Amino acid sequence: MRPPPTCSPPSHVLVIITRAEAGGAQVHVRDLVLGLADRFTITVAVGEDGFLVEAVRAGGVDVRVVPALQREIAPKADRAALADLRQLIDAAEKLCFDLFAVQQLTPALYALILLKTVQTVLMKPGS
Repeated sequence: MRPPPTCSPPSHVLVIITRAEAGGAQVHVRDLVLGLADRFTITVAVGEDGFLVEAVRAGGVDVRVVPALQREIAPKADRAALADLRQLIDAAEKLCFDLFAVQQLTPALYALILLKTVQTVLMKPGS
């Protein structure tokens, strides 16, 4: 296990969500990210282009499209998504992520596997 990072303000948040369509979870992420962007450095990892990507990029937020991210559990795609997220996290060590926010079960599982040195938050819109 890696030692906890020593981060300096502002805190950096990685939001992981599988779909970019105009739906409830995506609207929630858009509103959350744009509402916090002036206080935190935020990166959004999403599985496809679409509504969410356009909305948060228009607000000046860093977006990374990770095509292997998908909602359903699928071992081959999950291995690829884990590798892509690990590469993103390793490449962003200088950014020092403090918090990982996830929107669905599959990204939550990825976070639990990959992200042992930060707090993981599972947000479940509509519940």
